[in-house]
Amino acid sequence: MQRKIVQIPNPILRERSKPILRRDNALKRLMNDMEESNSAARGLGLAAVQIGHPVRLLHYDCAGRKGFMINPEILRLSQDMVKVDEGCLSIKGFFWEIERPSHVTVRWTEFDNTQHEEEFYGVFARLLQHEIDHMAGTLMVDYLSEEQYDGFERVFFGAGLTPPPQENTLTS
Repeated sequence: MQRKIVQIPNPILRERSKPILRRDNALKRLMNDMEESNSAARGLGLAAVQIGHPVRLLHYDCAGRKGFMINPEILRLSQDMVKVDEGCLSIKGFFWEIERPSHVTVRWTEFDNTQHEEEFYGVFARLLQHEIDHMAGTLMVDYLSEEQYDGFERVFFGAGLTPPPQENTLTS
């Protein structure tokens, strides 16, 4: 079932997502809902929290690959940084040039508990960093310069945005 994508300033987007401990029919339904919601939004990826479920699950449809990552974690970030325009399904209509590592190594499990570890490059690496950030309560606006954020804040004046988490969320 297609779900509505949560938009800022909904405070659930600042919650830390919980690890998934059980593989059951409820998780299968959530995965199906995420796939339908991401497809309808024409997104490259979607974190479960973006449809109101703060659990460590992401759906991707990127670079010719489509699937899910359960409890993903970034193991390594490259030292090479790249600036690219980035958008977010939870912040409709805004795109900013965001600097991120060019490649990352990620570990995750699948529904059948198969564990994977892989290095990702380019847009796929960027997508995974973005979605894993969502699981830590970090939004792409947290990467903006003060000037960029001030302009964004003026648009959402009084929207009740909460400050970003204090720790480095890409490595946690």
